[in-house]
Amino acid sequence: MSRRTHQTNLTGRTNRGLQAVAVVSAVVLCAAAIYWLSLEEPRRTPVSCDVFVDQSGSIKSEEQLTQWREVFAKLLDRLGPLDSLRIFGIHDQTTNAAPIFQAELRDLPEGAGLKEVKEWRAELARVREEATKAFHQSLRPQQRASTTDILSSLDRIKPDRARKREVWFMSDMLQATRELNLEKTALSEENIAGLLNPVVANHQWQKGALAGVEVYCLLNSVGINGPSPLNDRHILERFWKTLFEHLGADLKMFETHVTL
Repeated sequence: MSRRTHQTNLTGRTNRGLQAVAVVSAVVLCAAAIYWLSLEEPRRTPVSCDVFVDQSGSIKSEEQLTQWREVFAKLLDRLGPLDSLRIFGIHDQTTNAAPIFQAELRDLPEGAGLKEVKEWRAELARVREEATKAFHQSLRPQQRASTTDILSSLDRIKPDRARKREVWFMSDMLQATRELNLEKTALSEENIAGLLNPVVANHQWQKGALAGVEVYCLLNSVGINGPSPLNDRHILERFWKTLFEHLGADLKMFETHVTL
């Protein structure tokens, strides 16, 4: 074999070896990329949060109002891109009254530049400030409502397929209207369905209408020296749970105190 032929063979084997190394390296890099991408958390699902605030005369405890402020502040802390927030009053015009506050945050794309991030954070700070002011004012209405129409608040909840839906009630959850007065009507396991049937028919609620909605009820605590309510927390929870289950919603909480 001539020297030139021998060198050509060596060069060919060297090139093939380098190609093989390159292929292996590419495969390893691709595998590593796929592995690290699999470790990344998926993008956070935006949240649609509706907060209903009881503005009736039964809400008087300063301790309770303080806790509601603290919980609302934590809800604001959780706000993120594409989230929406609305605040409604619960009173005698729950159905028709304009929202006390409403806002929708714009998106913050992955890889956004410093300018975009700064602008988005400024928008978030503004929404938090304005929402806090509106919420605090809602706890001190100029005139307390004489009736408490909680049921009609369900008519205000909008479908939103793009967001996870949360509904917060800050109320004693005692419906008090001509339609149904839970301050004067004693609930029992036997009469809940009978009381709810005409309510559902009157509002024309379809079964499963609130499918996917998570409901949180932060109740007004009863004072130590205060009179015992006609309906205690447990039977009230059964009443509302029955209604929410019919509508497809999930009652996540029904408590006087909560830690987020």
